[in-house]
Amino acid sequence: MDSRLRINEKEARMLNLIGRDASLSHGEIAKMVRYRRVTTVSKKLKKFKEKNILRGPYYDLNLAGVGENQIYNVYSTISFAPEDIDFIFQVLKEIPGIRWIFPSTDLDRFFAYFQVNHYKHIGGLLKALHRKRLIQYSLFSSRFKWLKRNPDFFGSSVSSSENLLADCRLPDISYQKVPPSTKWNETDLTVMQYLQVQSDSPMEIARQEYSQHRNLLTYNQIKYSIQKIRNYGIIESVDYHIAPLPREKCFTVLLLLSAEKRGTILRIMENFGKGCRLHKTCTLAGRTGLMFLWIMPEAATNLLSTFDDIDGLRCRMYFLRSHDSAYLCSFSFESSTFNTDEQRWEYPYHETQKKIEDRIKKRER
Repeated sequence: MDSRLRINEKEARMLNLIGRDASLSHGEIAKMVRYRRVTTVSKKLKKFKEKNILRGPYYDLNLAGVGENQIYNVYSTISFAPEDIDFIFQVLKEIPGIRWIFPSTDLDRFFAYFQVNHYKHIGGLLKALHRKRLIQYSLFSSRFKWLKRNPDFFGSSVSSSENLLADCRLPDISYQKVPPSTKWNETDLTVMQYLQVQSDSPMEIARQEYSQHRNLLTYNQIKYSIQKIRNYGIIESVDYHIAPLPREKCFTVLLLLSAEKRGTILRIMENFGKGCRLHKTCTLAGRTGLMFLWIMPEAATNLLSTFDDIDGLRCRMYFLRSHDSAYLCSFSFESSTFNTDEQRWEYPYHETQKKIEDRIKKRER
């Protein structure tokens, strides 16, 4: 196996198994990998997390099924003068609905992801910065889910340019339609946030809520909310996120693929990296595919050329910082934008616009 990771064949098989199915019990994993003791699986999971190759499992929740109205995923590439990075970062971090901010390696660009009840909110807020010539930006709006594929630890580290347009079963990127038929409370929303980005352990959720927010939730309250969420059908998937090498040794790449036909983009995203040792998450926004990769260093050299021979395809590539950066942050969804009385997603647009304008004025003094 790769000396940069130092895992044996059984560990590689275990990573492949849980990378495909996070719901496997420890007993099932032990039997399939042929570990003598079930406790070995727990020890291996701890080892993988300590090596910084394993995160999760995380829950993909269909938030559009939570409220009476829709919720949008809004992605943006935001470029600026490097000397303005602190100011732009602080403004973005305070916009309600922010989920991720990833800086580029050159620190002159952010890739940001928001979840809001209408995509026009984010465009309007970024315009305030654009009018002052502080940023240039592009927006991509979507109501589709992210698809995930973990590494094959017995596969090649470099993806081939062949077969990108080969016939395949196109992935279903639509969330299931879940008619609103239950009422969600503050505890439910809090538990959803933890499921998305941290833990599904009632004890761990209770501990963190009290230590970080002095919010006292009981074990039974949390357990009841988790069961309610599961029964209601808004859990789209549960996945581990596995890197091909320790995260600090991987390259993190964002690919934006644009074409006239949506099917072309879906086919390319499905076929790219199949059977390879890379982590891939991807989604679609209009006629643009967004592909987020953790790859091995040798895979980055000619990555963009992989798509050169496809007629009508435009590909942009950005190297991102995904660890050890002061300008990196990730959050769960913004629960304050959900009105529990009305059971609707709302957005404090005018208040946020004023805050941004006040920040700009203060900066100009």
